[in-house]
Amino acid sequence: MKSTIYWFASTKRVPEPFLKPSQQAYNDFLRSYNSVVEDYNDYIELADGLRFVERAVCCLSRSEVDTNQNVLLMQPRLLYQFELIPVEPVSVNVVPELLSEDEALIYRSLPHHLVYLLDVSSSMNEGEKLSRLKENATYLVNIQRSVDHISIVTFSGKSETILQAVPCDRKQQITEKINHIQATGQTNVYEGFKTVKGLLETNKIGEGINTVLILTDGEFTLTQQTQSIINGLRENGIGICFVYLGKEKSNKETRKLETSYQKMGVRYYDIHRMDLKEVLLKIATE
Repeated sequence: MKSTIYWFASTKRVPEPFLKPSQQAYNDFLRSYNSVVEDYNDYIELADGLRFVERAVCCLSRSEVDTNQNVLLMQPRLLYQFELIPVEPVSVNVVPELLSEDEALIYRSLPHHLVYLLDVSSSMNEGEKLSRLKENATYLVNIQRSVDHISIVTFSGKSETILQAVPCDRKQQITEKINHIQATGQTNVYEGFKTVKGLLETNKIGEGINTVLILTDGEFTLTQQTQSIINGLRENGIGICFVYLGKEKSNKETRKLETSYQKMGVRYYDIHRMDLKEVLLKIATE
């Protein structure tokens, strides 16, 4: 609903030596009243998403009457009209020009925190699996925004936190950390999940999507302890994705794994069925 407020204040461009103390007090009152209305305007703008447009009309003659107060003006006054107008909402579908298709997908998506739970056992060195993962993770970071965050936890015989909820505008720092990851040792996914659980207890973003990506080329049985952590993460609103980087499986084996992980509320991706870059982009924008 439109709301219009009028008030009168003496102009500062004209000296007022002829005003009586009572008249000066009246002008001072009007000035203080103006500031109160300005505070009210600011409150309305914040509360309702609306804004005021100031329109100044200058000037009333010395002999005119301020009808709001029914007093004779002792000098020209400035009349201010404040009009409440709605602010047009900005469409979330408006994408800046010159963005690539992948950048546009990121631009439209909610802020996201991707937690890479990365298998760095020695088998990841085979067939350039680790190097391809680094390349595609770096590509994704390069098109992500400052509101997006990345964490990396590696696991082999033990787990290690490489990055902890770093905003994705720190691209050089993130890229350097990714490039220094090396694969060696055996596989202990439970230790990795314990570290991820602790990380997300203090670094979960509130306004956006948090997702854990388990990236591995191996096959292992999730123990009851590991499944308990996964269930706890899911109950806390955190998505879980399993990304398989190993040798190609038959369609029957793949469907069986998809069904098995689906029962646990985990999304399963096989890079032989979908390109790794597409997988990471899909997870980041879902």
